[in-house]
Amino acid sequence: MQEDVALPTSTGAEEVAWSAQGNVGVSGNVAIAKVTSSLDQDTSGELVANTSSGTRVLKAASAKLLAAEEPQAGRSVAEKTTSISFNMEANHYYLITKDNDMEDRLPKDHKSAITGGWRRYLWDGAITWDGLEWNTTYYLYDYDLKDSKTVETKTIKTSKGKIGGSIQLSKDMAAGATLKATLKDTLTTKGTWEWEKAESPTSKDWTLLAKDANEKDGNTESSYVLKQDDSSAYIRATFTAKDTAFEGSITACSATVVKAPLSSIRIYTDAERKTAATAADMVVDKRLYALVEPSNFDTEVEYTWHHFKEDGSLEETVQGRGTTYLLQGKDVKEKIGVKAVAKGEGGASGTVTSERFDQAVQAAPTETPSKAPVLAESEDKSIEDTSVTVKMPEAYTKGNGLYQFAFSKAGSGGVKTEYKVYARGSNPVTITGLEARTKYYIYVKAVGENGHLDSEYTSQSLEVMTKNPFVKGTLEITSTGTGYRYGDTLNVAIKGEDQKQTGEYTWYLVNDDGSRGDSLTTAAPDGYFILLQDTDYIGHRLEVVLAGTGNYGGEISAQSEIIQLAEQSPPAQILINKNVITDSTVEVQLPTLSESLQGERFNIGYSKLEDGVPEEYRPDNKKVQYTSGQEVLIEGLQRNTTYYFFLRFDANKKHEKSDWASKGISIKTLQTQFDGAIYFE
Repeated sequence: MQEDVALPTSTGAEEVAWSAQGNVGVSGNVAIAKVTSSLDQDTSGELVANTSSGTRVLKAASAKLLAAEEPQAGRSVAEKTTSISFNMEANHYYLITKDNDMEDRLPKDHKSAITGGWRRYLWDGAITWDGLEWNTTYYLYDYDLKDSKTVETKTIKTSKGKIGGSIQLSKDMAAGATLKATLKDTLTTKGTWEWEKAESPTSKDWTLLAKDANEKDGNTESSYVLKQDDSSAYIRATFTAKDTAFEGSITACSATVVKAPLSSIRIYTDAERKTAATAADMVVDKRLYALVEPSNFDTEVEYTWHHFKEDGSLEETVQGRGTTYLLQGKDVKEKIGVKAVAKGEGGASGTVTSERFDQAVQAAPTETPSKAPVLAESEDKSIEDTSVTVKMPEAYTKGNGLYQFAFSKAGSGGVKTEYKVYARGSNPVTITGLEARTKYYIYVKAVGENGHLDSEYTSQSLEVMTKNPFVKGTLEITSTGTGYRYGDTLNVAIKGEDQKQTGEYTWYLVNDDGSRGDSLTTAAPDGYFILLQDTDYIGHRLEVVLAGTGNYGGEISAQSEIIQLAEQSPPAQILINKNVITDSTVEVQLPTLSESLQGERFNIGYSKLEDGVPEEYRPDNKKVQYTSGQEVLIEGLQRNTTYYFFLRFDANKKHEKSDWASKGISIKTLQTQFDGAIYFE
């Protein structure tokens, strides 16, 4: 299958190194032909001679040989003509013809052979004879005119060619339109047509719609009228060749599905969309369902729910989307409608709107609570003389719902009075305005929300008895003396009281956090005053409480201002000069106090001015308290200086320190005696 060719290794003057490219090869100094059985493969190549003086390139080619010895007809393709390929022998003459009796009419010489259509080849290899007809029997003559004068004949039949070309479809895909298919650039127009539909252009299952079995020439067109039932489907046309020379089919599918107009839309009350809705169904909490006609477009439309305008058109505002809609509070007193708009990618087209019901949407009834109210806390905390605090049981409401309470006075014949405060879930509500020492019945109803009506009041009730009437009035505390100081008396007066009420007063100490502390007095009807004679009161407020007694309950109270230390008057007596004086000290004696003042302590003050502000005397810078009759040596004074000495009472746990006494004593320190000697030189 291959023949090697020796290549020169030298030009005589210089050595040659060989290389190859393409469909030839080199092994040392031998060129190798790459033989192929493919008639379409390129057999050309290059031999490259490399020398020291340069490079030379030689064109080369390998032969084509058919792998099979017998002639081969061309493959079936979409061409007007075909071919036959065969192996040839050098210097033989070849002819391909439909004539099967050429052996008696062989050419006598080269000229007659060539003019008779014979072909001569000067090499061995394979050749392809083009321009032949499809589906035709041919005879291949191999004639050795030069040497043996023998002829060899072989019979070959060509295949059928492919139809080629394409189908063009018209664009109108609306139901009722005529879809037209036209052949373009096909190699035959003789054949039959079929029309089919499927859900997808790539579907494997197509449904036959129509068939034209007329195998006529020039059958270049076919048409199909699109039906309503074809909506949402893709349509394809197929042309199948029925020609002696050509075979095969070509197909064209529509780019879009068949479009059909929506005809109507209705509203239903069941998920299966079988029971049509009526005006009586227009009640909150009713679930509605929509369905278009044709119903096969259900998934190819967008449903939107709207309110109707007075003129019968739909408002633009969308209340809901989808096939189902639950009537809500926002729909009350409105007329509901639904609209379906075809999606662009589906088979539906257009827009439809439901009919308007005569009845607007009505509020829905609310079920009456099955439980009565309960006290918000204990009876002692929830019931007062003129009020009661109630709630709904938490286990019943679970935190949901809105409720309103009403009360009925015993003996009123069941007349209910609504209390205008709502309770969410189990939140408490205090009902006020009741009468003291009176029996009441408390009822409850559910307040309608989001388009629901209020329920009826419960038949069961909570029975309560209000407490005795509470004492009334305002307590006002006043103080004797300079006001709210130790030693004063606090008095309380009441204003705006019920003249029939009875009660008892109790005084309490108020804690630092403002809460009520320990009681200071026992409860008594005449306990409306208290003497501030306990030092524990100082720095605190006192609270007086009037608690009802007899047929009265409750309490009223008031707090005083903060109790302060008492104010103290200056001492009436003055210091006694002991006449023990030096240039820096004086000795004085404190006056003797009466027995009631024996617990008081003095401060001594001094000034160099008679009407100056005294400065407290603090030996060694330490504060000192002096007792009644105590003798004191005042040190650290200046010589030959007059000092004025005053007294005041120091502060204690009962009173503040007093002012300095306006009257004092004066003492002059002595001059310093000269002690020493003077020497002269």
